[in-house]
Amino acid sequence: MRRSVRALPGVLAVVAVLVAAPTAQADGSLMVNNRDMGNAGCVFLGSDDTRTIENNTDSVVTLFPLAGCEGDSSGVLAPGEAGQYTSKSAQIG
Repeated sequence: MRRSVRALPGVLAVVAVLVAAPTAQADGSLMVNNRDMGNAGCVFLGSDDTRTIENNTDSVVTLFPLAGCEGDSSGVLAPGEAGQYTSKSAQIG
């Protein structure tokens, strides 16, 4: 029991740092069919329609076949890359 009580302050300090850390945000925007989708987090792209995706951010964009950035990656766009995809969601950064 003593060990867990001693470790508690360290664990709480780590949790406090993680909660206080800002969400990473890329410079630029993810463009989907010429529509600005933002520059942070997981973005829902829509149904299974083929769309043009342009990574105009300074971060890698990972594409996913399911909403919520779920499933195995279906593509990766480096900064400045573009292509035609049917992905339902994209993780920026």
